[in-house]
Formats: sequence, C-alpha cells, structure tokens
Amino acid sequence: MSSWAELVAALGAEEPEAVRPLLRRVAEREPERAGDAVDLVHRAAQDRCRAGRPGEARALFELTVEFGGAVRAGWARIGLASLAADEGDLPEAERLALAATASGDPELTGVAWDHLRTLRLRRDDTAGAAAAARLAMDAGHPESAAAASAWLDAAFGGPSASGGPAR
Repeated sequence: MSSWAELVAALGAEEPEAVRPLLRRVAEREPERAGDAVDLVHRAAQDRCRAGRPGEARALFELTVEFGGAVRAGWARIGLASLAADEGDLPEAERLALAATASGDPELTGVAWDHLRTLRLRRDDTAGAAAAARLAMDAGHPESAAAASAWLDAAFGGPSASGGPAR
C-alpha cells in the first residue's frame, strides 16, 4: 500500500497517532503529494471539530502546524485558537491567532486579525478589538477588510477610518 493510501486509511480509521509517521513517509517517498497530504490532515481536523471531537482535532491541527508551510500552519493555528477559546483559554487562543498573522497570506492574515478582534471582545478589550479590526482591514483581503470595517462602524457609530480608539 502506498504511503498516501495508508494516510487516507489512518484518517478514515480515526487513528491520529498513526498520522505523523505517515506524513513523514509521504514527504520522503512522494514529495509531490506532501502538500496535499497536509491539506488532507487539516480537513480531517476540521471534520473532527464539527463532529465534537476536539482532542482528535487538536492532534491533527498540531500535525498540520508541524508539517505545513507558513500558510497551512497558520490556518491550523486558527483552528487551534478556536479550540483553546472554546475551552476558555483566551490567552492561548490569542497567542495562536497572533502567530497566524505572520503567514504573509492576505486572506489568512485578515482572518487571524478578525479572530483576534473577537477574542479581545470576549475579554471586554474594546480598544484591542478595534486595533485588531484595523489590522484586519490593512491585511489586504477584501472580505476581512469589509467585515472589520462594518464592525468598526457599528461599534463606534461612524466611518471606520475615524471611529474608535487610535491604534
């Protein structure tokens, strides 16, 4: 059986502990499929989240961080941040989301800053949320910028360029 087929089987059998060596093997034996393998693991992590299995999701997101490049790892950090926030660990969630802002990918950076905005609101840090919203707008992704702008306008009653606390 190919390394790829073994990886698919391990994910289907819900054996996250078997995935690390298989990801290594895919990277060594089928390097052209390594990125696809990490994407497959990331999707499996998201599926575990939706199925209410955070422990398995966490293990798979952590593998995505370990084996993915900056962008794949950043998306996995957003997943880990969501799990941490769901468990009430807002400092860890913020740390993970902040790490995702460094990916260099405009969409991911915008989503990460918007995630930080939400986390800061959960801590009643309106100034920090406004700063994160402005950074989401600056990330260069139109959807993140529009969402951040709408929140700033609603939160501070005016055009997002002038409302709210200064950065």
